[in-house]
Amino acid sequence: MVLPPIIHQHSLAKHEILRAYLTAYIQTLISSPFQDRFRLTLVDGFAGGGIYRHEATGQEVLGHKR
Repeated sequence: MVLPPIIHQHSLAKHEILRAYLTAYIQTLISSPFQDRFRLTLVDGFAGGGIYRHEATGQEVLGHKR
């Protein structure tokens, strides 16, 4: 069995910053009552494998959740 790679605290912090920023950004974009639809494409060139082991606890962590 191959274990997922370790995720370090700075990467977890990056995920939290991105989540907060994107939440505020998307809420701002959709707040206009003058648009009929909303389209957004996000590309993360450094997305990684998506599942990691927390460096302190050893628990599995999803790349998009803390």
